[in-house]
Amino acid sequence: MKELVHKWFVDATRQRINVTGPMMQEKALQFATDLGITTFVASKGWLQSFVKCNNLAFGKLCGESGDVDGDVVTAWKERLPKLIEGYDERDIFNMDESGLFFKTSADKSFYIKGEKCGSGKNSKERITISLCANLLGEKEELVVIGKSARPRAFGSLNISDLPVIYKNSRKAWMTTEILTHWLMGFNEKMKQQNRHVLLFLDNASAHPTKQFINVKLQFFPANTTSVLQPYIEKHSFAT
Repeated sequence: MKELVHKWFVDATRQRINVTGPMMQEKALQFATDLGITTFVASKGWLQSFVKCNNLAFGKLCGESGDVDGDVVTAWKERLPKLIEGYDERDIFNMDESGLFFKTSADKSFYIKGEKCGSGKNSKERITISLCANLLGEKEELVVIGKSARPRAFGSLNISDLPVIYKNSRKAWMTTEILTHWLMGFNEKMKQQNRHVLLFLDNASAHPTKQFINVKLQFFPANTTSVLQPYIEKHSFAT
């Protein structure tokens, strides 16, 4: 059994396919079924034994890193209390976009210890999802951006009936036009509620610098997203 799983694992990693623990457990169960073994259980204990016997490790096969200026981060955190002064928690919002590579493989994989690390081959098909919420965890409607104005998967569905705001751009990225249109609608919503709110955004080229009457835009310092963006930090805004 272990020999079959190991051979499959080696073949998969040679093809740059990221392999996770559940994938190996599922494959082991498949081999057991093929061999007519009815008593086999692909437990966590079995997986741990397999990993140890084959000298495997689990982690990212590749990754991007960049230097973040610690002084800039410190200065920003010192400014933050002043920036949010006078705003209720419900009126402090954060917005961020994330690319969703919906056909990609896992970003971590088992690999043989000591072997040179290499990246996996992943599909580049993507959509962009834009999230916005306040400190209380109250969420605005999701914005989803694809390449097609009307994806075939939607069929006869009316786009206005979707539970999200769907937009499209050539590369499925957020654009200044899309974000400005959303901000105008958000500003109008806050105006109708007689609210003046603070909205934090990344310092990105697609993000408009225009200010609105009921929505004040506040941008994070450049190149600090990895340490300052609440949606990455996972603790600054409620969910």
